[in-house]
Amino acid sequence: AARAIDGNKNPNYEGLSCTHTQADFAPWWRLDLQEQHTIITVVITNRGDCCSERLRGVQVWVGDSLEKVNPHCFMSITVPRLTMRFCCYGTVGRSVTVLIPNRTEFLTLCEVEVFGSVPSYEECW
Repeated sequence: AARAIDGNKNPNYEGLSCTHTQADFAPWWRLDLQEQHTIITVVITNRGDCCSERLRGVQVWVGDSLEKVNPHCFMSITVPRLTMRFCCYGTVGRSVTVLIPNRTEFLTLCEVEVFGSVPSYEECW
């Protein structure tokens, strides 16, 4: 799981930067920030060598609960891209959870970046 936050944005699985779950129902990955932070943007780097469709419907949640009751950051993505930016609009929380709801899938993440401000020149969607 640590490969998703190792600073290596290589989107090729063989580059040893990506992490993935087994094919689970509603797979998820969580980052514990150790204390509350104000989250503005979460950027996910998808797999680029294949399987990018695995992140169809991916959601990002920020909050304090370890249950799936935290606020969403924006909405689920219907057409995954190599880089996806989720606007969290100043949501405060201790954890960031990435999940694919309501289906059995592999959750593959090549990098997850969490920002307290919007990266310059980039837009959320």
